[in-house]
Amino acid sequence: MNIQVSDQVLPAVIKIIEDTERQLSHLAGYSVAIKLSVNPTDISESAIQMLICDYYNVSWAQIMVKGRKGTIVKARQMYCYLAYHLMNNKMVTIGRQLGQDHTTIINSINTIEGYIKVKDAATINAIKFFEEKFKLPLINDNTINQRRNGSFLRQA
Repeated sequence: MNIQVSDQVLPAVIKIIEDTERQLSHLAGYSVAIKLSVNPTDISESAIQMLICDYYNVSWAQIMVKGRKGTIVKARQMYCYLAYHLMNNKMVTIGRQLGQDHTTIINSINTIEGYIKVKDAATINAIKFFEEKFKLPLINDNTINQRRNGSFLRQA
């Protein structure tokens, strides 16, 4: 089923879906997951947030908390990386969205880029998942250097 949801409504929809998953899991006695997808032409912060939460099985509220639990940190770092590379957001803007300093955002992006350079399997699998969802290449030989040189252009 395809439903279009505006960026203003999407956080509420995500919350409802998370609550529904918990209730269904409780009633069924086993884990129930509702998978979400995004129209690749509708890349927005909300779309990235939704897919990050879905992929890492965390809520956006968990990502917003300044905790250091592994999965949540990885989800937060990946959000920074995707917001930076897909949305061309400035690090200060991403930092404001997460309630973090821009230096933390720099570190998050550098961490994901480091995992890519050493070909970390979990990170590469996550990147491939997001590439598939957004129908955009996120990693290749020149992506990181192009972005740092200011010549990274998001493909339409």
